[in-house]
Amino acid sequence: MNRLLARYRVDVDPLRSERRVELVLLATAALLLLTVLYVAARIAMATTIRPVAPAPDSVRVAALQGALAALWDDPVVAASLLAFVAAVAAAACAIAVVRWRL
Repeated sequence: MNRLLARYRVDVDPLRSERRVELVLLATAALLLLTVLYVAARIAMATTIRPVAPAPDSVRVAALQGALAALWDDPVVAASLLAFVAAVAAAACAIAVVRWRL
């Protein structure tokens, strides 16, 4: 162990910078190894994952269908939606004509 530590304490060696890079790589490899061991231990000790049931108020689809039907029955909303759909269709037709002429 002392020989390994002495390898990186030498100040007169021309390869000192290379040894410092080697030391950084060894420290990075050790950190990576510790991370892998930590993740493997967490996976090994993990309990089974249980699904979480949704909240009762987040699963109200039937009530929304009735609300949408009531929305379509409103003449103001229906007229504005139909006008919007007509405007979008007209714009799409205009774009198609312009592209066709190009």
